[in-house]
Amino acid sequence: PAVSVTVSPGAATVRISKTRTFVATVQNATNTSVIWKVNGIPGGNSIVGTISSTGVYRAPFTVPSPPTQSIAAVSVQNPSKSGNATVTVIRR
Repeated sequence: PAVSVTVSPGAATVRISKTRTFVATVQNATNTSVIWKVNGIPGGNSIVGTISSTGVYRAPFTVPSPPTQSIAAVSVQNPSKSGNATVTVIRR
């Protein structure tokens, strides 16, 4: 079977400067590690928000434009496989 990656929750809303934990589940792989990205940026940045190696997303201090960002967990074993979620940053 092919490697597959799923991310939960699939969508979340986070207030500015707050955190939300995403969980990646990797199936059919001996190495279940993932690389987390925000809008394609490994680990994210201060504009779109950051995400730790354990999947903890921290929203930026201001609402980005657009406010909805893409979260991806990319399989280390098979980088062509990834799971995705969205996070919407709100002011309050």
